[in-house]
Amino acid sequence: MLVRQIFETSWVIRKLPMPLRYGLATLIVLLFAGLRWVMEDLLGPVPFLLFFPAVLLIALILDHGTAIYASFLSVFLSVFLFIPPKFSLAISDARLAFAALLTLLILLLLAWLVENLRDKTQSLARLEKEQRFLRAEMHHRVKNGLQLLTAILHLEAGRDADPRTRNLVQAVSHRIMVISRVHERLYRSELQNVVNAKDFIAELCRDLQMSFVEGRTIALRVQAQPVVIELDKAVPFGLIVNELVTNALKHAFPDERPGTIAVDFARDGDVYVLQVSDDGIGDPALGRSDARPRLVEIMVRQMGGRIEVSREEGFRVRIEIPVGADVHLPAA
Repeated sequence: MLVRQIFETSWVIRKLPMPLRYGLATLIVLLFAGLRWVMEDLLGPVPFLLFFPAVLLIALILDHGTAIYASFLSVFLSVFLFIPPKFSLAISDARLAFAALLTLLILLLLAWLVENLRDKTQSLARLEKEQRFLRAEMHHRVKNGLQLLTAILHLEAGRDADPRTRNLVQAVSHRIMVISRVHERLYRSELQNVVNAKDFIAELCRDLQMSFVEGRTIALRVQAQPVVIELDKAVPFGLIVNELVTNALKHAFPDERPGTIAVDFARDGDVYVLQVSDDGIGDPALGRSDARPRLVEIMVRQMGGRIEVSREEGFRVRIEIPVGADVHLPAA
């Protein structure tokens, strides 16, 4: 907002010593009085008009004290210089006398309104600063809490030699990572209630690739539109991508075979379309699981979407979610 920018950039002027501030106010009023003198032929019947912007400018860049002073000085110069008889404070026309008094009251009200606006603007700026601090503090606490939870899970898994336990801990850790990634994107976003699907999905897939590929020749291609999605949809979408990509990385390419996993996300009219496909083994008879985890089916169903699975030339899962769907995360 322009007024707020003026308030914020003029604080140096307001810190000037009082004599300098009142001297600057006097100079501004005199400059507008000179402009009014030059425009005498055009503004003859309107002696007070050009002093309104003068007082407004002083109120914006200085303070209410100098604005009040400028109001009195403006009316004084109007009467002295532009109301007959000129160079005198006597006003022969009662209507002009009333206009001078009314002008003074309006100028004083203008000074008060601008000062009140400045106070509200400063209060709002302080509140925004406090909110940014609280948001940053909350972000650090949540981030530390998620990291601590992941560390505890890995510590507990290290005490158990059962591979199933370790796999379970790894799966839970990646789900926590999804929530952490959403939280991180949300914190960095200027719009505090949305995330950019393109960046979010790309970073999530990059983390999954680093965790599971371990030098294998598996390419993970991500093509997502820069669609802005709400937080309540970003979490389930992230969990769905996590489940499907993790499943593909684990089961689509047995015996160290190479391959490609593709993740596509876009908005098509009133639906979000997410597709995860691979060119690995698609037939369960070859050892591939259904590759459609129960958690994915639960979230898709609760979001009012639909899911399609194809095993032609690999494996493909296509999910469509209505844009306006209400989201309720599963309890377990």
